[in-house]
Amino acid sequence: MTAQEVYTKTQNLTVLFVEDEQSVRDKTALILNDLFAKVDTAVDGHDGLNKYNTYNHDTKKYYDLVVTDINMPNLDGLSMVEELIKINPNQQVIVVSAYGDYEKLQKIINLGIKSYIKKPIEINDFFEKLFAIASQIEENSNNLKNKKDVKQFQSLVEKSNQIFVIFDKNCIVQQVFKPENLDFKIVDNIINEHIATVLYPDDKSKKLLFEMCFENIESQDNQLTKKLHTSVLPKEYISDNKVLMMEYNILSDNKYLLILSDQTVHYNAKEELMMQKSECQMMLWAALHKSSFLKLKTEYEEFLADIDLLIEENNDDDLQEKLTFIDKKIEKFKENFIIIHMDCAKRELARFIDKYTQLIKTSNQPRVEIFKEAYKFVSLKDEFNKDIQKITNELSKVLNIE
Repeated sequence: MTAQEVYTKTQNLTVLFVEDEQSVRDKTALILNDLFAKVDTAVDGHDGLNKYNTYNHDTKKYYDLVVTDINMPNLDGLSMVEELIKINPNQQVIVVSAYGDYEKLQKIINLGIKSYIKKPIEINDFFEKLFAIASQIEENSNNLKNKKDVKQFQSLVEKSNQIFVIFDKNCIVQQVFKPENLDFKIVDNIINEHIATVLYPDDKSKKLLFEMCFENIESQDNQLTKKLHTSVLPKEYISDNKVLMMEYNILSDNKYLLILSDQTVHYNAKEELMMQKSECQMMLWAALHKSSFLKLKTEYEEFLADIDLLIEENNDDDLQEKLTFIDKKIEKFKENFIIIHMDCAKRELARFIDKYTQLIKTSNQPRVEIFKEAYKFVSLKDEFNKDIQKITNELSKVLNIE
């Protein structure tokens, strides 16, 4: 285990290191400072408890990790940890000690501490423990955030008149979000059921239709073509004097969304309900695609920066070698922009492709010069940034994204 590997997990975390021996404290703190965003040290359990409370008071947060020796004056490490756990039951702790007697080890286990290192600290063992506990902190943080996102989404669903059903490529239902006041019992207790069997229990042809549709979708590379395949599916569902419109969306690979919208509501509420529907869809899209959006943003910015550098340095040979690759990347970006409604970026890429194609047909210049002329004709970065700003503003309403 290398320091760089550990750093990938710890770089944004904070740590409190409690150790009474100054030489050990200083040496270990140097290692921790290279790995963590913030490192504080304490000379004994009493000092550690004070530092912990001060940090919580000043930042309204807790240290991500506490690393502590056991045998210290004033207040020993285990007694300090007992107090810390009373303040924050989820506190992650690594205990370091030269002593291995059964009584202390049993107390460590009883406190729920899972990481223990013997002195003198062996660096590879220390790195492995740090990596493991930082990975657990990351997982806990993601789980907490996912629960928060789902809770936020559920609160939006409660204000709407829509039922959101997520299912996989085999049409098996995985999640259902439904307002409690919407009396539509057919979607209760349908997790792991076939969606067509639930909606049309007496119509085997509907089950076949759904399965054929999503089998065909899986065989398509183009996302727009995938969306078009859903046009063969039912658009309206009638049950118990209720009329529900059916809308299908592709969330990600092997994940699909059916929105059932109650159309029996009063017409005057239509505009408000449409806004709620849009907000719910954005919330769900954001929860599922935040990382994909950020990845696409980074990839496109780097892609344009590489082209700008090649043109600025007049590196025509390098540009010539990369033209085929660039052409394929442009088509891929265009497809992605269609999926997430980046209209400005999509339009500008289309303008570039049209100009590029036109020049290839009419100009006798080398292909590199044609590419450069077409590239300078458009404003790919400016139009892309317009979409980024728009999407970021929308996502910031429902998720923490900057």
